[in-house]
Amino acid sequence: MKAWRYALAMGALAIGLAAPAHAKVLYTAPSSDDFFGEKLYCNVVNTGSSTVNVIIEARYGDGTVQGMGTVSLDPGHYTVLTAGNNWTAMYCRFVIQGSSRGIRAEGVYVDPQTGNRTVSVPAR
Repeated sequence: MKAWRYALAMGALAIGLAAPAHAKVLYTAPSSDDFFGEKLYCNVVNTGSSTVNVIIEARYGDGTVQGMGTVSLDPGHYTVLTAGNNWTAMYCRFVIQGSSRGIRAEGVYVDPQTGNRTVSVPAR
């Protein structure tokens, strides 16, 4: 009986001390009025060695979600979330579930008439 209680107490202690799984969240800086009318692309690449799940969100300046996607990103792969035209300040939010060590993310603003990239904003 005493051994059983000891095992139960040690199990509870191990669960209590276990590190909880945390998601890493990265953001780009919000756009300024200089990019009014441009298209926002939220890009993410996995340069690591293991697959991670990523939630990608394009948001308005007030935090409202404009577009969202979820992807299981294999090592060496990337994905892009295409947001609408930038009629208000927008930014990208990336939620990485798993190791964020090899994740690189950015927001890219593109002129919809010429297709030229105006600016790339790293996520931090």
